[in-house]
Amino acid sequence: VVLQSIREAVTATRTASLTRELQSIGDVSLPDFLHETGLDPGDLYRNGRTLTQLRRRAGLLPAENPEGEDATGRGLERLLDQEDPHWFAFCREGLQRPDPPEPGALSAKELRLWRMLLSTVCEQGLADDPDPTLGLLHLWELHALRGELGELLALLRESAQTATRPFEVADWADVPLRLHGTYSRNTVATAFGLAKPSAMREGVRWWPEHRTDTFFVTFRKTEDTYSPTTRYDDYVVSPAEVHWESQSTTTAASPTGRRYRTHAEEGSHVLLFAREQKVRDGRTVPYVCLGPATYACHESERPMRIRWRLHHPMPEQVYERFRAASG
Repeated sequence: VVLQSIREAVTATRTASLTRELQSIGDVSLPDFLHETGLDPGDLYRNGRTLTQLRRRAGLLPAENPEGEDATGRGLERLLDQEDPHWFAFCREGLQRPDPPEPGALSAKELRLWRMLLSTVCEQGLADDPDPTLGLLHLWELHALRGELGELLALLRESAQTATRPFEVADWADVPLRLHGTYSRNTVATAFGLAKPSAMREGVRWWPEHRTDTFFVTFRKTEDTYSPTTRYDDYVVSPAEVHWESQSTTTAASPTGRRYRTHAEEGSHVLLFAREQKVRDGRTVPYVCLGPATYACHESERPMRIRWRLHHPMPEQVYERFRAASG
C-alpha cells in the first residue's frame, strides 16, 4: 500500500510537469512530443498516462473526456513490449479510416488481428467479446485517443528490433502470429480464436482445432513470482534447442505425454513462446514466439523433461538474452 501510494504521488507529480511542458510546446503529435521532451514511450505511458490525457489537462482538448477513454488509455501501456510490425501496420492503417471496419467483411485472420488489438487495449468486457463490433465502435468514438493509438503503433513498428515472418503451416492459416514476434498471452489466445482470452491462465494449452500445443516458458523464476511447484526447470540449450519441464503429473504414457512424443508422426504441432522473466519495470513481460518445434528426446517422468528442437534458430540477440536468463 505504501509503495503504491508513492508510485501514485510520483506519477501525479510527473504528470503535472509534463502538462506544463506540453503547454509550452503546443499541441503536437506523439512523435514530436516524445522528441521535444526526450521521453521514450515507456516514460509517457506509465500508470495509465497518455498524451490525450495531458492534452486535456493542458486545455488543448475539452476537459471532459468521453466515457471509457481513461480505461482504454491504460491499455496503451500493454502494447509497449509487444512487437509485430505487420500487426501494428494493419491496425494503424485501419485506424486512420473514418469508420470502423465491418466484422462481416473481414477475413478470419483480419478479424483476429483486430481482436488482438482490442484484447490488449480495451477493458475486459470488450476485450473478451468474440464479436469485435462494440469494441471497434468504442475505439472510433474515442477520436483523440484513436489518433494517438495510431501514432503509437507507427512508432512501435518503426522501432521493432527483430525481423518477423509468417508461418507456412496449413493448420495456422487463420492464426495471425509471426515467427519471432513478441506477444502477451492474451494476444496469443486471441490469435488462436479463444472467445475470452483473459480466461487463459495456464502455461500450456492444446488447441484441437489447430492441432497445436502451445507452451509459454519463463526462464528466470523467482520465489516472489512462482511457487515451488511451478518453478519448472526450463532453459535454452542452444539457439535451436530448449529444455522444458512438464507439469509434475505428466508421464510419457499419458495421453498428453504421448502426444508430445509422437506429435510429428501424428501430424500435430508444437509452438513455443518464451520470455526472460515475468515482470520488468512494473510491467508484465510478453513472450517471443520461437516458432514450431519438434520433440527431440526426454528423460524422467512426473515431470517429463523434454528437449524441443526449434525449426528456426533464435536470433542471436534473443538467444543471448534467454541464455543469460536461464542462469
